[in-house]
Amino acid sequence: VRVQSYCLTARSETGHTVLHHACHMGNVQICKFLVEQAGPKELDVLQFIIEDRDRLNMTPLMLLCQRGYKQSFDEMEQRVERRRA
Repeated sequence: VRVQSYCLTARSETGHTVLHHACHMGNVQICKFLVEQAGPKELDVLQFIIEDRDRLNMTPLMLLCQRGYKQSFDEMEQRVERRRA
């Protein structure tokens, strides 16, 4: 399954992307899947979905922390760093 980049960057009325929603729910499997969808030539998409802020100025990773998903946060942070390398 491959997700188009425009699906990764689409927003809800709260300013959330699909990654924001997955992080809000603490669903690390979906988070990992979404991060992997940004291909090697789409690191700008990866950068966007990781650093994008919603209407409350929260990034997806901030939502993981706020909701208390420490292990999920650590896993996501490591996965993003590996993708950037």
